[in-house]
Amino acid sequence: AATLAWHAVELDRVQAGSELQAQRLERAALEVERSRGREAALQARLEQASVRADEALAIASQHQAAVQGLQQQLEAFGRESQAALVARGEAMQRVAAEGARRLAERELEAQRFAAASQAALDAKEAALRAYSLQVQQTLDAKEAELQRQAAEAAGVLQAREAEHAAQSGLLQQQLAAAQARVSQCELELRTLQSSRSWRWTAPLRRQRRPADGS
Repeated sequence: AATLAWHAVELDRVQAGSELQAQRLERAALEVERSRGREAALQARLEQASVRADEALAIASQHQAAVQGLQQQLEAFGRESQAALVARGEAMQRVAAEGARRLAERELEAQRFAAASQAALDAKEAALRAYSLQVQQTLDAKEAELQRQAAEAAGVLQAREAEHAAQSGLLQQQLAAAQARVSQCELELRTLQSSRSWRWTAPLRRQRRPADGS
């Protein structure tokens, strides 16, 4: 009975270890969900950066439309007098040059911003891939460790079950031997009680009982 209780305690301990490993695996899964949340936040920031890049391109398009409008005005000024055309043409050229310069600056700024956004996006994607790989490797390692511990626990449990079975067999053999000895003693007692010498000595035993209490 003590051996059975000991085996029950050991089995409970192994089950507790398995439950602890399951809890660790659940925490690892929760960490993966958190990393996915961070991935979603990063994707949102990247989308915002893309929106800002689109806004910069829209501003550049507006400046291009303004330049085109200035060119149309220059064509309208061509119908005016040559002197006025020259004067206003120079003024419009200056305006156009300034607009072109500003447009070039805006385009350059938009290109720089787009390049920086793309570089940041590439860096974030690389970091995200590296982090995802690290998380996956960690999960694989934890899963392998959990499987190894489960295999070890199963091996220990099987060994203890085999030991318990061997001890139970030995106890059964001892019990059978004890029962055989009891049966033999009972048989010998019955044989002795049924013998003639036992019946002949019965008066002597009855006479001795008051003296020695047997």
